[in-house]
Amino acid sequence: MKVIVDCDTGNDDAWAIISLLRSEKMLRSYEVIALTCVHGNTSVENSALNNLLVLETLDRLDIPVFKGAETGFIKNKISIVPFHGLDGFGMIYDKKPSKELIQKKHAVLAIKDLIDEHSDDVTIITLGPLTNIALLFKMFPGISSKIKSFYLMGGNHLGIGNITKCAEFNFWNDPEAAQIFFEEVKCSVYIFPLEPCVTAGLSLPLNEWRFKVLSSNNNPYTNLLDRVEAKAYGSRNWDIWTPWDNFLVSCFILPRLMKKVTNKFVTVELSGNHTRGQMIIDHQKKEKPNAFIIEEIDVEEFKKFMLWVCEHDVPDFNIKILKMKVIIDCDSGNDDAWAIITLLRAEQKFNFKVLALTCVDGNTTIDHSAVNNLLILKTLDRLDVPVYKGADSSFIKKHTQHESFHGPDGFGMIYNNKPSDELIQKKHAVLAIKEFIDQNPNDLSIIAIGPLTNIALLFKLYPETASMIKGLHIMGGNHKGVGNITKCAEFNFWSDPEAAHIVLAEANCPIYIFPWDPSRLASESTPFDEWRIMKLSNNNNPYTNLLDPIEIKAYRNILAHWCPCDCYLASCFILPRLIKKMNNCHVTVELSGYHTRGQMIIDHQKKEKPNAFVIEEIDVEEFKKFMLWVCEHPDSDFE
Repeated sequence: MKVIVDCDTGNDDAWAIISLLRSEKMLRSYEVIALTCVHGNTSVENSALNNLLVLETLDRLDIPVFKGAETGFIKNKISIVPFHGLDGFGMIYDKKPSKELIQKKHAVLAIKDLIDEHSDDVTIITLGPLTNIALLFKMFPGISSKIKSFYLMGGNHLGIGNITKCAEFNFWNDPEAAQIFFEEVKCSVYIFPLEPCVTAGLSLPLNEWRFKVLSSNNNPYTNLLDRVEAKAYGSRNWDIWTPWDNFLVSCFILPRLMKKVTNKFVTVELSGNHTRGQMIIDHQKKEKPNAFIIEEIDVEEFKKFMLWVCEHDVPDFNIKILKMKVIIDCDSGNDDAWAIITLLRAEQKFNFKVLALTCVDGNTTIDHSAVNNLLILKTLDRLDVPVYKGADSSFIKKHTQHESFHGPDGFGMIYNNKPSDELIQKKHAVLAIKEFIDQNPNDLSIIAIGPLTNIALLFKLYPETASMIKGLHIMGGNHKGVGNITKCAEFNFWSDPEAAHIVLAEANCPIYIFPWDPSRLASESTPFDEWRIMKLSNNNNPYTNLLDPIEIKAYRNILAHWCPCDCYLASCFILPRLIKKMNNCHVTVELSGYHTRGQMIIDHQKKEKPNAFVIEEIDVEEFKKFMLWVCEHPDSDFE
C-alpha cells in the first residue's frame, strides 16, 4: 500500500510523520511516497521546510515534498495566533534544509499523478485542512474512486470546538473543502475527531510523561521537538500532551489501538454564526453512513508505541506481533482447498492469522465441506484452526439442481478415509463469526469463497457487524454478464442471490470482489496438463499430492485450463500487487430475472455511490510464481 501524507506541519504533524516512517520499515505493509503541504498551522512554505527538517532528522530526504493550497476556498475573516508559532515550529530553528529541495510540481497535481501510477493502492492521510483534497476532487472528478482509503484528523463528533465554541481547527480552516470532500468521496474514510484527542491527552501529562519519560533517552526525535513543544504548550499553560495528528496515524499503523469506532453519515456546517466548521453527525441514522469515526483509543498501548517510536526499550511491546485476523467462509471444493492452502502457507510471511474456517452450503453440503476442510488442515498440520458449520441451504430453496463440478462430496469422491467429524466445532458458524468480530473489531477480514448465506445471516442477526469488519473479500458474481452455471450468472451468487443482495446492500466496510470473468481470463494462460500437472506438481509436495487426483478427475477431458477461482481471490488478498485492473463501482444482484437471476449488476453509468472494488484483471505470470512458492517448488523465484 502506498501512503501520501497531506499536512500543515506543526509539531503534531511532525510526530505523525516520525511515527509513520519509523514503523514503515518494520511493518513493510505500506510505503510513504510523498508529503504534500497545505495551509493551516503555518504557511505552505514553512510547512514544506518543516517537513524537510523532519525528513533530514530521519535520514529520509528521499521522500518528495510538494507545496499545495495557500488558502482555503473562502478566506477566514478571523485571524488567530498559531499554537505552533508563526513557522509551525515555534520559531526555534533558524537553519533548515534548503527550499531548493521542495518539488516544483503543485501538490494537487502530484497527488493526481501518484494515484494514476498506483491506482487503487493509495491511502491518503490528511493532517490539516482538506483544501488540497477538495481541489483534487474538483479538478479530477471521479478520482476518489481510485483511492484505497482516507484517514482524516479533524472535525468533532460531540459539538466541542478548539478554535471556536463549536468547531475543530482543521474543519474550521476550510469548511467548504470539508463539505466537498464528504459530498464527493467514494472510498473508505476514517476520522479521528477532536474529542478523543482531548480524552487521550488527559492520560498524557506533559511534564511527567512527555518530557520526563519520552525524552529521557536522548533520542533524535524528542531532541528535534522538545523545545518546539515546550514553547507551544508553555505559552498556553497546558499540562497535558495532545499530539492530535499522531493519534490518527497511530491508529492507521496499529488498528488495535481503536477501542470504539462508529459508522455514521458525516457532513459540515457552512453557515452557522457559531457553528460554521462544525462536523455534523447523523445520530438519527437516516442517511447512509459515509465515514468511520474513531471515538476512543487505548492510551496505554499508544504510550508503549510512542516509547518504541523513540527507541526506548519496551519489553512488552513488539510492533512485529501485529497480525490482521482472517476468517475463511467456504464451501470447500478443490478451488477452496487451494485458497485455504495458499492463505495458511502465506500466513507467517505476510503477517496475518487465520482464526477459523466456516462452512456454507454450495459446492457440496456443509457436512462434506467441513470434513474436507479438516483434511486440508491435516495435510498442512494445522488442525489448530477451528472449523464451524453454518447455513445448510440458501435463503430461498433453488428450483433447479445441478451436477457439481467438484463431485457430490466436493472432492471428487476420491478419499474414503477423512478426519473424524468429531473435530468440527459445535457452535454455529454465524455465531462464531460474531464472537470473532467482537474480539477483533475493525481488525478482522472475511474471505468469502462460497455463497454469501452465512454473511447475510450475520448482518441480519447482528446489523452492527456490517461496520465492524476490516474488509470483505468475495469470490463471486460477474461483471460482463457471462455466467458459469446459467447463461448470465456465476455459481456463488446464483446459489443464493438474496444473500448476495443483502451483503452488498448492507455491508459498511470495504468490499473487494473477484468475479468469474477475470477467472476465465487468467485461466487461459494456465494450461491444466502442461502447467498445473507437469509443472506445479513435479516436486512431490503435499498440497498437489492431495489435490492432483481430485483435479485430474474434475478437469481432464472436460477443461483444458486450470481455473482455481477462489485461489485467485486469496492471492490478491495476500499480494495486492497481483491486481492489474480494479474498478470501484456500485454493485447489486438481479433477483427476479428468468435468465438473469443471480447476475451481478454493475452501475456502469455511475449514477449510484460505489460500494465495491471489482477486480477485473490480474498478473497471471506473477500468480504462477506465487503458486510455485506456495507449493515449495525449487524453480520458484518469488520474492
